[in-house]
Amino acid sequence: MVIMMGMRNPRSADQQSKSFCIWVNEFHVAGFENQSGIAAVARADIKLADFATIQMAGKITTFGFGAIQQKPADRSRDNLREFSLSAAIAADKLLPERWGFKIPLYVNYDLRDVTPHFNPFDPDMPLKTALEKFGENDPRRLQLENAAIERAERRGFNFTNVRKTKTNPSAKRHFWDVENLAFTYAFNEQTRRSSTTSDYTQRQYRGGIVYQYGFPQKPWQPFQKAKNMDRPYLELLKEFNLNLLPSQVAVRFDVDRSFISTLYRSGDLTESGQAPFYEKFFLFNRSYDLNWNLTKSVVLTYSARANAIVDEPQGAIDTEIKRDSMWRNIRNLGRMKNFDQNVQLTYRLPLDKIPLLDWMNADYGHRIGYQYQANSLGIGDSLNIPFGNIARNSLDRNIRGKIDFVKLYNKIRYLNFANRPSTPRKNFARSPGDDEDVRREPSRVLKNLTRFLMAVRGIDVEYNRQETTTLPGFLPFQPRAFGLDVLNAPGLPFIFGSQDRTIHYRAAENGWLSQSTQLNMPFMQTLNRTFSMRTRVQPFKDFNLQLEARVTRGDDYREFYRPETAGGPYQVQSAIRNGNFQMSFMSFRTAFAKINNDNTSPIFDQFKAHRQVILDRLTTLQRQRPDFKGGEYNLNSQDVLLPAFFAAYNGKDPNDIDLDRVPFRGRNGGKIILPMPNWRVDYNGLSQLPGFKKVFSSFSLEHSYQSTYSVGNFTSSLDYGALAVNLAVMNYPTAVLFNENNQFVPIFMMSTISMQEKFGPLIGVRARTVSKMDLNLTYNQDRNVTLNLSNSQVAELFNRDVTASAGFTRNNVRLPFRINGEYKRLKNDLQFRCTFTIRQTRMIQRRFEEAPVAVMGNYNFQLRPQLNYTVSKLWTIQVYFDRTFNNPYVLNSFRRATTQGGIQVRFNVAEL
Repeated sequence: MVIMMGMRNPRSADQQSKSFCIWVNEFHVAGFENQSGIAAVARADIKLADFATIQMAGKITTFGFGAIQQKPADRSRDNLREFSLSAAIAADKLLPERWGFKIPLYVNYDLRDVTPHFNPFDPDMPLKTALEKFGENDPRRLQLENAAIERAERRGFNFTNVRKTKTNPSAKRHFWDVENLAFTYAFNEQTRRSSTTSDYTQRQYRGGIVYQYGFPQKPWQPFQKAKNMDRPYLELLKEFNLNLLPSQVAVRFDVDRSFISTLYRSGDLTESGQAPFYEKFFLFNRSYDLNWNLTKSVVLTYSARANAIVDEPQGAIDTEIKRDSMWRNIRNLGRMKNFDQNVQLTYRLPLDKIPLLDWMNADYGHRIGYQYQANSLGIGDSLNIPFGNIARNSLDRNIRGKIDFVKLYNKIRYLNFANRPSTPRKNFARSPGDDEDVRREPSRVLKNLTRFLMAVRGIDVEYNRQETTTLPGFLPFQPRAFGLDVLNAPGLPFIFGSQDRTIHYRAAENGWLSQSTQLNMPFMQTLNRTFSMRTRVQPFKDFNLQLEARVTRGDDYREFYRPETAGGPYQVQSAIRNGNFQMSFMSFRTAFAKINNDNTSPIFDQFKAHRQVILDRLTTLQRQRPDFKGGEYNLNSQDVLLPAFFAAYNGKDPNDIDLDRVPFRGRNGGKIILPMPNWRVDYNGLSQLPGFKKVFSSFSLEHSYQSTYSVGNFTSSLDYGALAVNLAVMNYPTAVLFNENNQFVPIFMMSTISMQEKFGPLIGVRARTVSKMDLNLTYNQDRNVTLNLSNSQVAELFNRDVTASAGFTRNNVRLPFRINGEYKRLKNDLQFRCTFTIRQTRMIQRRFEEAPVAVMGNYNFQLRPQLNYTVSKLWTIQVYFDRTFNNPYVLNSFRRATTQGGIQVRFNVAEL
């Protein structure tokens, strides 16, 4: 190929010479070196008896290596060398066995070299050609080679859980024994260089010491051998015991230091003008654990975690002053960053030791926590006032109990016989003159009546209460014993879970809080409570009734407690409270209220009427207050809507609703109000009747009811101060402030109130015939009613469905047609199942001054018969049919119908 470039100067009229300049760009040739390469992998595993296990591996890949299907662009562009060596060594094997040392050692070494085929600084030229331009000892050659070849090296070793064991298993253990200690140390170093990095070095040091000792348990039982202590009522005193020593003590110290130095190359591939970058941290962590079985019924556990940072001077530690500074911080155990402490007490109440109460048992749990979290070092506001740290505490209490009424009934001789199985009645014939007493079983009528009176078999009760306090801007630091600092801050009550509502006031008085006006974290307190109760009622055989009641409430209070101006007094700012509430409910009275054809509802009409009753009651209540200064309600006020809604959908008289308990019906004046129960009923007794036995092998009836009342979220109004909305306020206080429209402003603003109710099923039948046919029939009904307080609307969602199913399994079924002139029988099981479902769904939006509107709804029909036959382990045949259609109740939807059916043949290759 010949390329000619030039400039033609056409003849001009003046025949004068011209001056010009031609620029010609550089030409490049694109393509690939279709050169083959080689690759090799080697691996060796060596086991040296029980002393060591060694693993070695190596890999080499040259330029041009790749798979057959790879394109030239996908093949290796570098020359790669890798080598790794690791060994697990039992170093204690080098010592006498009688010393009892366990010294596991692990070492590793990894090397990786990548030599590029092309010069990374001139990709068009092979590296070999670029190096040949310089002499053998030319510094520029060494400089280019050092920058172009990537090299990574890693080495390390670690001793894990180094300890001494007792060579004599029967030797007595002491808390000062060296066998209680274990040591760990690890070192890892990684270096690498590349075309952009002249030197990267990372060194990691990790070490740890663990002390763990379990004290022998010898409880002190002063009355165990005392005379005259075998009486039932003295058993509690006789079983008194106390462990004077803890069960187990563990202390752990861990040190973790990482040092990274990175030096980048300059434009001329040298280090001139470049300073190394340093990344490093030095952590000093401690943990303390204590388990103490104070008695057989009381268990105490204590755990604490301290995370400290050893502050290092900037840069490399290469001077005596820097080393002295670092060692001084180590001796001070570092600067505390996080401290987490927990104390757990579990107590099994000794009710089983009291004869009158041994039919009950209860467990009490008490857990307290304290956390300290340091802020970033030296951080402050625009006036350089420190923001301070964060102190938190928590208090969790729970009690769980069970009442076993069966055990109580059995204590009464007259009731004991009703819980025993009946013995077969015998006919007794007496001879003349025989005066022997014959004991007869009580009549079954009397036994069944007694059994009915003992229907309640047991009750399970559980109550949980969780509280937390978060104190931001906490100035004291370096927690010491139990989290207290040298000034006894934040005080033992706070350390051990006190939920004082005024702790931030006292902290400010003691000078423990930051005076920054820009502190952006609020003082917070939370309170979460859960109560549940379950019981089982069995009035007669094969009839089971399960009752369950539950209530849950969560409250979150927060406020900013800081000066409004620099140096000014502390003030409460933006006090606010959030929460939610949920409880089991009883809306059974209105469950079957009919909806008219025009979508009107008598329950909603009652709701509208109840508003006036509640309005009159609230107006009278407000005007009776001695500090009444005006204000009024209207029919759509929140304080009016809530009781009216509650009364209407609960089926109660609005004059009987306690206004200070709505919407939080879980408490009243500090006392727990038991929520309404939900239930489930199962009855299997019909299968024992003679008429049913001939047709059914089992026959059961089912019924279930669940109802839940929920307050989605409530938020306190900003018009009220901290005294009106803090966690000391548990009820629903009456509003005392009013807005510019003379309307009362409620203390707690609600978003939605909802009531969910479900019969699942309302009635259900499950049966199995003597011929092994399964029959199921269920009728389900549910509704969801939501009151939106922002626009005074009610949304009602109704669902009703009937589901029936039948199925059977038959063996040796005869086919209804002839094959080769005779009827054949199927050797394997033939399964048939058919499901039939009709479901109605309707959602209605209701407004007080407008007609109700159906916004969603449909009528759904489903029919699904199915036939399955397993020919063999490999073949399965299924014949199915599915008919589904939806008829909408609203105009913005269309009728849809689907019909499908067919035959499926499956071949299972896994059985080949």
